[in-house]
Amino acid sequence: MPAREMQVIGHRGASGLAPENTLAAFRLAADLGAQAIETDLQMTRDGRLVVMHDERLQRTTNGRGLLAAKTFDELRRLDAGSWFPKGVLRKGGDASRFAGERI
Repeated sequence: MPAREMQVIGHRGASGLAPENTLAAFRLAADLGAQAIETDLQMTRDGRLVVMHDERLQRTTNGRGLLAAKTFDELRRLDAGSWFPKGVLRKGGDASRFAGERI
């Protein structure tokens, strides 16, 4: 039986080092050598798909309520990066660098 290569997959991007399911997390995962990313999709009130895991906005954005109750334009105005905890960043990191990341 041939040996299988190990595949590196970024869970919600590089979610331990950048806000999950954001372009920053996806770019960082690629920069770190991820061959694929695992992500989540949700549908907005106006039928658009967005990348987000939670049904509620509170944990990963400055918004409140159910994602499905918001339009795409309403969601695009939210900050999906400022919440990211400083303690998870690499030494010398600054969580404010993710401020303004969008859903």
